Amino acid sequence: MTEIKPFLPADAAIILGDRNCTEDANYNHATGPGFTLLKDNRPIASAGIRIYGVGELWAILSDEAKDKNILSFMRKFRKQLEDTKRAEKIAKLYAESTVSDIFIEHFGLTKRDNIFVG
Repeated sequence: MTEIKPFLPADAAIILGDRNCTEDANYNHATGPGFTLLKDNRPIASAGIRIYGVGELWAILSDEAKDKNILSFMRKFRKQLEDTKRAEKIAKLYAESTVSDIFIEHFGLTKRDNIFVG
């Protein structure tokens, strides 16, 4: 069973299997809300929005989340991100992807000059 909880920097270390990823994780945590997808009480994916006038979407996924839980992750996070965008009054949301354009497009963003805008 999967569920969503607020993102904590320690979640990134578990998801990525790397205890040295704390700088980015702390930055993501400090600059806006984030959410973690748990499967059997274990973090498998996180995403959030860095807010500084506009929002910048970020996401990290474990191999398990990429392989077996990607649709669950995308459905659950899309709702969380839409709610956050509304609550924080974010007029524009930006994202770049090193994984897949389809991944970012699922969140309702459209590609303009190699940057996704929503």
